[in-house]
Amino acid sequence: MELVSVAQAASLLGVTPTRVRQRIAEGSLPAEKVGRTWVLDRATVVPAVPGRPLEAAMALAVAAAWDGIPPRPAFWQEARVRAKVREIENWSDDDLPRVVSHTFARRARRRVIHLPRARVAALRADSRVLKSGVCDPRLVIVCEPAKLPSHASVLLEAYLPWRYFAAVLRDHGLPSWDQMGKDASPGSSHELTTATATATATATATATDAGTELPVVLRRSDGWLEQVPRLFSMADLLEREDNICTDAAVRLFRGRRRLP
Repeated sequence: MELVSVAQAASLLGVTPTRVRQRIAEGSLPAEKVGRTWVLDRATVVPAVPGRPLEAAMALAVAAAWDGIPPRPAFWQEARVRAKVREIENWSDDDLPRVVSHTFARRARRRVIHLPRARVAALRADSRVLKSGVCDPRLVIVCEPAKLPSHASVLLEAYLPWRYFAAVLRDHGLPSWDQMGKDASPGSSHELTTATATATATATATATDAGTELPVVLRRSDGWLEQVPRLFSMADLLEREDNICTDAAVRLFRGRRRLP
């Protein structure tokens, strides 16, 4: 059992120490007194899911601000963005999978398509294609490469910034966004069958492309994006509901916290 003080509990819950004492007094928050000090079991200090998911534009502004990268929010949104960034600083590692997945659920529109290995390699090499999730290059810094998901070397997971979106699809001979099929949750049979059928119908593989077709996860960003914010990449990893990916997401979060 990990014990925390009233002040620590308040930080975890995003409330004041006075509110924590009120909840202890009313019995809604279990605690015990050690001498003259209240202590709480860390496992019982679980914050509520922080409001509704952020809309795409706000999600990008908040995630970028937390990383200290462009884009800047509109002037009338700055106070809200700063408040959300302060809230994120209080998220604990234990609560990350829940709160990140919920808060950034609407971060971008998502599609899956299957392509031959050579075409996936060409997409990976394109600097306009911003790698994320299991393909995020920052994972090599925070994780041992051998512990990354086994499919990370063959699966491309990336964002397409709006200003490069049409050009990337054209240059790589990809179908239109709508032709890639409906968005679907990761791993669903609908997603895989739709993507496979679309790729077969719209892409003609050359002899050098022959072989197994690999899944490519693309997300379309409608905002100014020069690099993928860590919180977006974390949300991508958490979609897989895989223990290794969840651990990688937490490590990515910790890596940002060490920055000045």
